[in-house]
Amino acid sequence: EYTENAQTGNPDAGIRFIVHSPSEPPKVDTQGISVGPGNHAYTSISKTEYTNEIPPWGECEPGRELRYYSRYTKTGCLLECRADHVADACGCRTVSMPGTLDYCLPSIVTGCVKTTIAELKSGKKTCDCPTPCSATAYPATVSYGGWPSSSTKDFYTQLFNITEQEIKENIVLLDVYYQQLNLQTVQQRRAISTNDLLGDLGGQLGLFLGASVITIIEFLEFLVKKGTSCCRHNQVRTKSTELITIK
Repeated sequence: EYTENAQTGNPDAGIRFIVHSPSEPPKVDTQGISVGPGNHAYTSISKTEYTNEIPPWGECEPGRELRYYSRYTKTGCLLECRADHVADACGCRTVSMPGTLDYCLPSIVTGCVKTTIAELKSGKKTCDCPTPCSATAYPATVSYGGWPSSSTKDFYTQLFNITEQEIKENIVLLDVYYQQLNLQTVQQRRAISTNDLLGDLGGQLGLFLGASVITIIEFLEFLVKKGTSCCRHNQVRTKSTELITIK
C-alpha cells in the first residue's frame, strides 16, 4: 500500500533496510540497501570496530554528547544538526528527525524542508560533527535470486491464498547472516607515545651530554699535560747536568 507519489515521494517498490549498531540511529535514505518485491536477498554481514585517536594524533573529541541519543555517533550528530537547521528555518521537524517539535505539514516538507536539506547537501549550511572515538559498522554484501521458482509458485500461492502476480508485487524474502564468526578491528595508533618520546629525548640528551662532558675533560687533560710538559723537560735536563758535573 504505497502512499507516495512520483513528484514528492520515492518511486521505488520493495523495501529498504540497513544493518547498524543499536547505539547508532539508522540513516536509511543514504546508507540503506534496496530489495525489490519478488526477490530473495541474501545479505552477508561482517563486524568492524573502529578506534580513533584524540588530537593531535587524531580528530575525535572524547566526551562529546548528543541531546537525543545516549551515545555520540556521527550519524546521530548529523541528524541532530539537520533537525536544528530545519527547526530554525521551518519551525518543525520531519518524522525521521529527533526532537520535540511538531511534525511538519506536507506542504512545508516539499517547500521549506526540502530547500533547507538542499542547502546542507550543497555546503551552504554546515555541521560540526567530528569523527567518533569508537564506532561499529556492519558492511553488507547482497546477492539476489528470483522468488518463487516455477516449481514452488503453486505451493506459495496456496499457502498465502494470493495469486502469483500478487506474490511478485508484495513479498520479499530477506536473509541476513554473518559471513564469518569473527570481527575486524581498525585502530589508529600514535607513531610515538608520550612516554616513548620522553624516553628517546632523555636517551639522546644523556648521550650528547655524556659525550660533551667526556670531550671537555679530555680537552682539559690535554691542556694540563701540555702545560706541565715543559716543566718535566726542564727537570730532566737539570738532573742530567748535575750528573755530568759530579763525574
